[in-house]
Amino acid sequence: MAVAPIVRYMILCDDWEADADHEQRFTIHGLMTGIRSVDDPPYPLLYEELRILLLLTEGYEAGDAQIICVHEETDIRMFGSPKHRVVFSADPVAIVSVAFRIKDCRFPQSGLYSVQFWYDGQMVAECPLRLR
Repeated sequence: MAVAPIVRYMILCDDWEADADHEQRFTIHGLMTGIRSVDDPPYPLLYEELRILLLLTEGYEAGDAQIICVHEETDIRMFGSPKHRVVFSADPVAIVSVAFRIKDCRFPQSGLYSVQFWYDGQMVAECPLRLR
């Protein structure tokens, strides 16, 4: 098992753009901390696409990265991304960006969810996501 990298930033958002002139600069669109359903009835909710941008450092070995979304109250896994192989440069303090786009995210009810970053089978970071 590889040693997990350090998560400098884990950003849930509508989208992002990489700066063509500065490879480590991003413009974030629609920073996300929660989702409000406007459907009638509001749940279950099918959210078209959840996007997560990770900026990682101190990665010493390649490993498998994955995003998993868990309902906090029941501890049930709702959905996740496929595994993504992350390879780091020879410079361990370099920043590596990893992007996830998860389509057709199903939320069965309102409440608190945890969007988790897993690296080689170990949870490394999580962000809360409240659905109303």
